[in-house]
Amino acid sequence: MSEDQIIRLISQNLLYLLGAIFLIIVILKGVRIVPQSEKFVVERFGRLHAVLGPGINFVIPFLDAVAHKISILERQLPSASQDAITKDNVLVQVETSVFYRIIEPEKTVYRIRDVDAAIATTVAGIVRAEIGKMDLDEVQSNRDQLIRTIKVA
Repeated sequence: MSEDQIIRLISQNLLYLLGAIFLIIVILKGVRIVPQSEKFVVERFGRLHAVLGPGINFVIPFLDAVAHKISILERQLPSASQDAITKDNVLVQVETSVFYRIIEPEKTVYRIRDVDAAIATTVAGIVRAEIGKMDLDEVQSNRDQLIRTIKVA
């Protein structure tokens, strides 16, 4: 094959060649593989569009962007010690250990700045409020009930 024949062949099939290259780029940029322990929050033009679950997903290249990668594994906050006053005005010191898992990443990303601090503050308030409703004897004997109340809230 001469050089002229190669140039003529490429020029006749240039449109097909460019189309194939574009298709390969779209597939490579559009396929997102989400790990088992994560969810991806996808934005289109800066607004929430979708949440991708684990596995192979497709996004529209150049329009959609993975804005946040959120772990859905269970997390633990550092143990915290706090003081609370019971109904019979006794000061007790309570040690709390909090485990949590993010279920709805889109709400976590767009509504809460610091998830750990928000959860720690909420748990501290609930613990103080619930202990404030109980006498010292109830606090010591109804630990399971207190844990259930915190889980519900």
